Amino acid sequence: GSENLRQYFRKKIEAVHAQRLILKNRISSGKIVSDKTRLQYYSAWHFAAIRLLITIPGCQTKEALVDRLKLPPMIVLDSLDFLVSNGLVVQKGNRYEVGEMHLHLANADSPLVRKNHMNWRVQALRAIDLEREHEAHFSMGMTISKEDMVRLRGMIVDFVESVQKVVRPSEPETLCGLCLDFFEI
Repeated sequence: GSENLRQYFRKKIEAVHAQRLILKNRISSGKIVSDKTRLQYYSAWHFAAIRLLITIPGCQTKEALVDRLKLPPMIVLDSLDFLVSNGLVVQKGNRYEVGEMHLHLANADSPLVRKNHMNWRVQALRAIDLEREHEAHFSMGMTISKEDMVRLRGMIVDFVESVQKVVRPSEPETLCGLCLDFFEI
């Protein structure tokens, strides 16, 4: 083919590759909640932690959540009230269940994305201090080519997608956090 045709297809391939790197295009999102609800939900880490924990047998009561999270009972009770009133959690007797299975901030420019990242990273910093053997913490500074930077970014997106494939069918037994950062300084 001609050089123009090669350039045309090269640009098409680059556009597809660029779309692949946008993580929000590769992770499915749950039901839409109001902006006010989303703002409150992502304001503190414990809303998501409670919602996730109630998927674990033995963590579906107020008392179990207080015990597991080591939070004041009033914070857990207020959080459960918020989650129930917004349909994110359902109360059945003295037990709680998840109302919607997945909530994802699709707009990467949202200030809530930044807040969500910070919420979980604070928990990661707390976990580092606990020095538990079954956990993994890794940090590394590096110098690399711009080309390899793009390659590593793609590998991270692929990794996150593969994590989702493991997490979705996994039986809930414990609450974990995964924070992954790759950035230029």
